[in-house]
Amino acid sequence: MNFCLSTQSPRSPEQQALYVVDTAQSVGVIPIDVSTMRADFLVGSCVKWLSGGPGAGWLWAHPDMVDRCEPDDVGWFSHDDPFEFDIHEFRYAGDALRFWGGTPTVLPYAAARHSIDVLAKVGVTAIRDHNQHQIDVLIAALGHLVVSPHDPLVRSGTCIVTGTDNDVARLAAGGIFVDARRGGLRLSPHLHTTADDLEHTIAELRSRPA
Repeated sequence: MNFCLSTQSPRSPEQQALYVVDTAQSVGVIPIDVSTMRADFLVGSCVKWLSGGPGAGWLWAHPDMVDRCEPDDVGWFSHDDPFEFDIHEFRYAGDALRFWGGTPTVLPYAAARHSIDVLAKVGVTAIRDHNQHQIDVLIAALGHLVVSPHDPLVRSGTCIVTGTDNDVARLAAGGIFVDARRGGLRLSPHLHTTADDLEHTIAELRSRPA
């Protein structure tokens, strides 16, 4: 989801809105180049395509925004001198650390760092190609049951197939784990999804009760 309130750059004093891009559903499976975007901030989580599990998130800030923005939610890492411990004077860090806050829970970030390192070695383009090929297979096999875009130029990394919560439980019993939203099953083939996995999934979806 994009929160685009103003994309004019540089902004006049009257245009103080910021452009924030939420990449939680795209980073890791869709190549993103911040140098080609008019974004002030990118935010995302590590729970989906980055395979990092819950509890870790990230923020990218455009260099022009570092000096212009003073976050309200701060912690000792946000301080210019974290070890000063002077509660009567707070100075924002001179770089993106000012957005960090306090000490995070370490375990989710340790897991996320490992998964991101692995995926970075493979490359997002290779992951995207693998993902899109598998979605092509799903579309070819399931046809009209696929309600998400068939056109690769406008689709994400998730293929949505008609289904219900009952299908989620039935598929899980067969070792296939999907999610459901408003009558649609969300299939998100990743790098670890094999051709055999896909064939098994297609067979189960075709055999479900009418």
